[in-house]
Amino acid sequence: MILDPESWMNIRRFRALHEAGATYKEIAEACGVDWRTVKKYLTEPVGATPPAAPSRKGTQPQVITPYTGVIDAMLRADLTMKASVLYERLVAEHGYDRSYQRVKLYVTQARPRLAAEAGTEVETERMRGLHRRFETTPGAQAQVDWGDEGDLLAHAGIGKVYSFHMVLSYSRDPFCPPSGRSTSTVRRTARLSRAMPGGTP
Repeated sequence: MILDPESWMNIRRFRALHEAGATYKEIAEACGVDWRTVKKYLTEPVGATPPAAPSRKGTQPQVITPYTGVIDAMLRADLTMKASVLYERLVAEHGYDRSYQRVKLYVTQARPRLAAEAGTEVETERMRGLHRRFETTPGAQAQVDWGDEGDLLAHAGIGKVYSFHMVLSYSRDPFCPPSGRSTSTVRRTARLSRAMPGGTP
């Protein structure tokens, strides 16, 4: 039996009476406990502290436990996946109905472990993600921008040169003709840019 601190102190107050001749049974009746309990706590050293129940930490399953396998699988597929994305997928795909903080805490602990299993580092994977090539299908997309080339043709009497930059997303083929900034010039350059790859990016 684990006594609460108040009951423990109540028994310990009878220590002097016990040393003066009071029996365990008499003290037990006064305290409302079993005489064996009185004996146990009165025979403790003088400097003893109130008894404490054993910690339950680690003995109860955490609410995140049923989902750890799913989270680990997602992280193995993409070690840099954000905890917020994992949380949204758990809710949508697996019926998770607990807090985001529990997911975030588990991911913080799991990511380094899974990185070690894979023989890599989390920061390395993050940097690799930053430099990942953006892939697209042929003819689907082009990147367009304008450039200020400064006095590139000053020797020919042209004070300011602008250029139109287009790069095909699939082949990375560039198209960079000189261009003015008037509306008519922009339209003409746009038509040329469409003709260059055969009509479409």
